[in-house]
Amino acid sequence: IFAACPHPKIAMAYPYDEDIFRTADALFVTTDGWMKGLLPYSPDNPYSNPIHHWYGSSIVEPPRLINIKQTVDPRFVEPVPEEQRLEARARMTMARAIGFFGRIEGNTFPTMFLAAYKRIIADVPDLKFVVAGTVRIPLDRTILRLPRLPYEKMPALVSGCIGTASDEGNDAFFLGSGKVLDSMAQGVPVIAYKTPPRLEQLGEEYPLYYDNEQECYARIRELLYDMDIVAECKRQVPERIKLFLPTTRAMELREQAEKLATGVRTSN
Repeated sequence: IFAACPHPKIAMAYPYDEDIFRTADALFVTTDGWMKGLLPYSPDNPYSNPIHHWYGSSIVEPPRLINIKQTVDPRFVEPVPEEQRLEARARMTMARAIGFFGRIEGNTFPTMFLAAYKRIIADVPDLKFVVAGTVRIPLDRTILRLPRLPYEKMPALVSGCIGTASDEGNDAFFLGSGKVLDSMAQGVPVIAYKTPPRLEQLGEEYPLYYDNEQECYARIRELLYDMDIVAECKRQVPERIKLFLPTTRAMELREQAEKLATGVRTSN
């Protein structure tokens, strides 16, 4: 069916299909890290390694890649009424909460963050690592797990946190994260595992990145005690989230589509 479609035609770059890669005029990816992994797709390209399980040993060279990025849910951009924020904080025992909300799986769970958090809570008993969403793995007893909540309550839950944790694991090196965008939209600092997609979302100068457990431990303490760093995070994220608003993404996608259509007409 796709081969019979008129040009210009676009498909997602996953799942991999050799015929689609040969006949498409362009392929969509959602992060720069994913794009860099396909151009070139090679064992010598470190960006290719995380996506090897998707593409195998070799692929047809992509015709053209367009990074459509992710789009933040507009419901997270709206200010949360104070009574809803207080209700959310009460759900989290009025603790200083660091949240991790959404799909909770082993291949993205922040294990370095958890180890660093467990080193801190002996001295900071009102600090809680709070998880909510679809939980598919056993959780450490130090984690506060909330019952599954209606989606419309999630912006308030994020806003009631002092910070949020980000995905770790292989997928964090080539996939974006709705968790990060949700937190940015509410102006809540993210303690972020430093990978290409997080750099794309949060920017090169963001202050709360970590590469290992010890750095994560330091970032948690900064979130708790360094108000200058917290203020800088809160200054940066409202600007960065503008890149992921539906209007911004629609304008950039339209420009890419017009360029693609023009190129196809020219070649014909």
